[in-house]
Amino acid sequence: MADEKLEQILEEQKALNLLAEELPKTTEPHAIETILAALAEGAQRLEGMAQDYAQGLEAAYPESNEGPVHRIEVVLTPEQRQRVFDETGIEMGSVLLDDPTGERGHYMPSTEPQIIEAQAIKQALGFKQMVEAEEASRQALEAACADLEENGTPEQKAAMEKIKADLQNAK
Repeated sequence: MADEKLEQILEEQKALNLLAEELPKTTEPHAIETILAALAEGAQRLEGMAQDYAQGLEAAYPESNEGPVHRIEVVLTPEQRQRVFDETGIEMGSVLLDDPTGERGHYMPSTEPQIIEAQAIKQALGFKQMVEAEEASRQALEAACADLEENGTPEQKAAMEKIKADLQNAK
């Protein structure tokens, strides 16, 4: 049943993609409006289908409401690696794609390389943001510690010295 619903979602998505491909080829305003209306209607239909599918997954896995965690690792081509690096400054050899139903592997050969690359860029940017946030937090902590050491009360300075000693001993 889940496979049938997923197939229907993929078919609807494919039909919408084909319709969207016609838009740049169309110059007549009325035809453009008709295509846009059909795309909007199809997008609503697709969203409803996806929500129904998600509810089915939630019903099938009531304990976690997420279903089993499946991921697929896709190795990037050298060209994709370079483009990801050029855009983000992060070197990535592969990308992990969520596969909550375990079905994506069946459709992976037909997945567009641009989709894989976009996911890699998204993951690289997320990693980059995390690293930058950690660095900003570290700098703020160091600045606060330096301020306490310089301007703190004798008790605060003693506490800072004890924390430093504990950190040294932990290494």
